[in-house]
Amino acid sequence: MDGLSRRQVALRILLPFAAGYFLSYLFRTINAVLSPDLVRELNLAADDLGLLTAAYFITFGVAQLPLGLLLDRYGPR
Repeated sequence: MDGLSRRQVALRILLPFAAGYFLSYLFRTINAVLSPDLVRELNLAADDLGLLTAAYFITFGVAQLPLGLLLDRYGPR
């Protein structure tokens, strides 16, 4: 294993996956964290905040399609 212990190899594999999962979770929950500030700073009503959150998630979901195709086409290099 090129002088690396099993633990070091496991950490090199686990840490990028853990970081990716953390970022994915963060992107999906950021509106819940920011909503009090958004309501206060932008004077949003509840329905406006709902529309903003829906637009964010729709954009997030639609962006997954071309990104997935690009990753399938070019892959990791």
